[in-house]
Amino acid sequence: MSEEELKEVMNDILELEKLIAKMLGKVGNNLMLRANLEQMLAIVNYMKYSLRMDMTEEEQ
Repeated sequence: MSEEELKEVMNDILELEKLIAKMLGKVGNNLMLRANLEQMLAIVNYMKYSLRMDMTEEEQ
């Protein structure tokens, strides 16, 4: 992937993270939905970490 593509993917991931956080604020006490959203947020955080590692490797 080019550096520009990596930046676009990172922006999309950040938008997804914001959307999940917004949904978490709206679900209230629905524990099943909250648990699923928190799992999705954990996956998004791992995706950000993984992408940052890819960006670091391409710089070297």
